[in-house]
Amino acid sequence: MTFVGVGALLVCAYLLGSINAALVVARARSVDIRAVGSGNPGASNVLRAMGKGPATVVYLADLLKGWLPAVVGLAVWDATIAGMVGLGAVIGHCYPAFHRLRGGKGVATAGGVVLALSPLVMALMIGVYAVALAVTRISAVGSLAAVLLAIPALLLAGVDSGAVGWFGVATLLILLRHRSNLARLRAGTENKLTR
Repeated sequence: MTFVGVGALLVCAYLLGSINAALVVARARSVDIRAVGSGNPGASNVLRAMGKGPATVVYLADLLKGWLPAVVGLAVWDATIAGMVGLGAVIGHCYPAFHRLRGGKGVATAGGVVLALSPLVMALMIGVYAVALAVTRISAVGSLAAVLLAIPALLLAGVDSGAVGWFGVATLLILLRHRSNLARLRAGTENKLTR
C-alpha cells in the first residue's frame, strides 16, 4: 500500500510539474514566451518579456509545484520520499507531459522542494541568487549558484541524506538544462536581466 501511495504521489508530482505557468501566463497576454527573449518558458524570460508582475506569478506557481508534493511526502512518509517526489515535480517542469517534453530549467520548482525540506536553506538560496544577480545581472549565474549551494546547506541543516541525494539528482538535471547558458557564459554572450 505504501509503494502504491508513493507511486501515485510521484505521478501526481510529475503531472503537476508538467503544468507550465510561464506558458499559461504568457498565453493569457497573447505572448508566445518561446518566441521572445531566451525562448525559455520560465520566470526570468517572463520578466524580460512582460515585467515583474507576470514573472512573480510564474515564479510562485513554479515554486508551489515543487513544494506541494514535497510537503505531502513529508506529512505522510518522510524527507526521503519528499525529496523523491520533489524530483518528480522538477522532471515534470523540465520535460512536461502537456508540452511535448519542452519545459523550463527547473530552478524555482527545485526551490519549492527545498522550501519544504528547510525554509532556512531556501532563504539562503534566495539571498545567494539576489547577490549573484546584483553583481552579474545574469539570472543563470544566480540560479546555478543557489542550487549548487543548497546541497551542502541542506546537509549542514540536518536534512535527511536520502532527501539531499534526490535533490542532488535534481541539481544534475538543472545543470543539464542550463548547458546552453553555460556555453553562452563561456562565450560572454549570456542574456542579462534588464527589468
